[in-house]
Amino acid sequence: MKFKSFTLIMVISIIFPACSIFAQSLNGTDLNCGMNSGLSNMNTTPFDMNQTSDTATGCIYGFVTDLITGKPVEGSKVTASTDFQPKLKSKGQTFMKKKYSSFTDEDGFYVLENLPEGMHEVMVKAENYYQNSKQVEFIFGKEIQVDFELNPCVNGATGELNGYIHDAITGEPITGAKVTLKIPFKCTSEEDFDGDGNYQTKTGDEGEYIISEIPVGEFVVSASAKGYETESESAIIEFGDITTLDFELIPCDYENSGSVNGIVRDKYSQAPIADARIFVRVIDFTPGCGSPMHKVISDEDGFFSFEKLPSGTHSIAAWAKGYIKYSGEVTLETGESTEYDIELDSLWVGPTGILEGYVIDSKGDPVEGAAVKLIFKKVMGTKAFQRLSPKTDADGFFMIDKVPVGELKITARKKKLGKGDTTTEIFEDEVTEVEIVIAKGKSDK
Repeated sequence: MKFKSFTLIMVISIIFPACSIFAQSLNGTDLNCGMNSGLSNMNTTPFDMNQTSDTATGCIYGFVTDLITGKPVEGSKVTASTDFQPKLKSKGQTFMKKKYSSFTDEDGFYVLENLPEGMHEVMVKAENYYQNSKQVEFIFGKEIQVDFELNPCVNGATGELNGYIHDAITGEPITGAKVTLKIPFKCTSEEDFDGDGNYQTKTGDEGEYIISEIPVGEFVVSASAKGYETESESAIIEFGDITTLDFELIPCDYENSGSVNGIVRDKYSQAPIADARIFVRVIDFTPGCGSPMHKVISDEDGFFSFEKLPSGTHSIAAWAKGYIKYSGEVTLETGESTEYDIELDSLWVGPTGILEGYVIDSKGDPVEGAAVKLIFKKVMGTKAFQRLSPKTDADGFFMIDKVPVGELKITARKKKLGKGDTTTEIFEDEVTEVEIVIAKGKSDK
């Protein structure tokens, strides 16, 4: 008799706690979640063995509802992700993302268990709703409620943004200034994600602008105009409200500039190199005031020149066909012209031959405009390849002279048509002919 009573008590103790846990979780109180919780099967990630105790409890739970109607959103995917470093470390290894997922039930309820302690980004995705996410710090033994209100992609909650843009020095309105508001979160649809969205407009004669029907949330808004530094501010868009955000743009400091010029030569013969590409990258670049990257091509005397670059130290690089790429730094002084000559090492100084051939598709038709690349072993510290050919002509023909002797690989690629390759051997002062067939691969579809 005692045995039967003990068995009955055990059955009741197993069944009723699981039921009470589920009922209490829906009320948002005393969830009592942990390894033995009746809701642990909702979590698609197995228990993390790095937890400090086999009896560790706690969870992140909550409800997901429609921002407009307040109704629960069933089937939402809730994911908590955190940085972690694998136990087996390799040189240069960085932190990776570890994810724990669950789905909401008919009441919009979810629970995430067996989480490692620390900061988590909890993100919610549901079809036809904008994504939503929150930063949550999880501590063992704690039951943290995190609710989400999802904004529908269509007929959702929106607000309005307006304001004026003026010159920060004169106070005059700036006409034609561009105002951009970027939506950092995405909208889930049947075809997966539509992608990030941008709302853009330009100012009128009085420097005024207006952007309507913006999803609610906090966003970064940028204002830009030619001859002015780009400015960015944060704006909170609320349901049915008008948010005002004015900008005062600072004119670009074109007075604080200098120039650089020089000659590109062969390091050994000192002969000028024509058609060399020279690049200057402005390190301390001011958005809105010019471009961070500048490029010129040397003339028949190897001469190049850059005008009106910001003062300061910038990176400079040069490249020419058959030469190793050069990299360095150049310092420009305000109102002064800096001389900067460049010497390039030859890619190959040994015997050479000529390579010519045709690029065709899988049907045997010639491919015009295919890019041909020669791949060598590393030579004199260069990269493993060097582009040496113009694109193929209407007959699919290409020709490359002064090709180093020996075995090499030739690749050909044409966007939307695919790529192909072949190998051959170049002999001194001889013409080698090849044919390359290109076709679509997995990476070209």
